[in-house]
Amino acid sequence: MNHQPTTTALTPLLRCDLCSLTLLVSNTLESHFMGKNHQMAVQGVDRRAQQEGKTVCLKKLGELKLPELHSYMSTFGTVVNMEVKKHKEIQGRLHQVIMEFENEEVVCVILSKDVREHKMNVPGSDPPRFQAIQIYERKFKN
Repeated sequence: MNHQPTTTALTPLLRCDLCSLTLLVSNTLESHFMGKNHQMAVQGVDRRAQQEGKTVCLKKLGELKLPELHSYMSTFGTVVNMEVKKHKEIQGRLHQVIMEFENEEVVCVILSKDVREHKMNVPGSDPPRFQAIQIYERKFKN
């Protein structure tokens, strides 16, 4: 991705493609490139590049909690990072969890046809209940 300013032949406008920002003055663009928002956007691109192919998104988590999810997913390989989004409407529930693994091979195993169904025991349920979770490869927009 282009992190540098671009100009067009017809107009003297300067553009930061990463932030989708068009500016008229070159020193304003320089200030933008040094600013916090642009720097955070650059770090986000770098982070996404590191995670590509190594992350999965877990959904339909029901009553499952983070420790159980981490324990289950660790049976496939080393979990190096997790991003947690809580459910907005049901307090105490998880909406989705993004798990990053040490390498891409782990994600291939998790997503393989041999391991298509992921059912986890809901802790504390009597009689035992199982929650079928959905797992997708996390893809990033280009």
